[in-house]
Amino acid sequence: MKYPEEFIIQTVKQFEAGTSIKGLSRSLKIASSTLYRWVEACKTIPRKKGEYTPAGYQRLLDHAKKLERPLEVIHLSGCIDLIPPHQRLFVLEDIHENHPEYSGYELCETLKVPRIFFATFKKEDAYRRNYTSERSFIDGVSNYIEFFNNERQHETLNYHTPAEFEKSSDCDFSK
Repeated sequence: MKYPEEFIIQTVKQFEAGTSIKGLSRSLKIASSTLYRWVEACKTIPRKKGEYTPAGYQRLLDHAKKLERPLEVIHLSGCIDLIPPHQRLFVLEDIHENHPEYSGYELCETLKVPRIFFATFKKEDAYRRNYTSERSFIDGVSNYIEFFNNERQHETLNYHTPAEFEKSSDCDFSK
């Protein structure tokens, strides 16, 4: 039988006020094992401001674990802001090969690699070329970044290049 949360809290408060589990079990006709479970579930963990219930504390731990993953990726990649954008692709590929538990999406987000840029780069440039060395690939990425920012018009920027858009104060998205 499922009991309302308010009833469970009131019962636990009675226990905390001094009523024994055995007494509560007899008067409420609820198994003592259920009452012990309720008491355990309603225990609070003190903190600076207020307190956590075990369920609230578990939610906090789960949230912290989700936050740790991107931080681990950043740690594995080194200082991401010092890595030139054209080299981040190699870092991303290396981490993905050595740590398959990270999704491509997660890696792109953490490494500050815009997924749409690399999807566009691969479609418009990389798949059309035959890179013969790492140097030629780096040069190709650098050239494409230059083209992407200074020559390629973007629909989302009202058919301006990113460089034009940054320079212009009158670019209006409402058109």
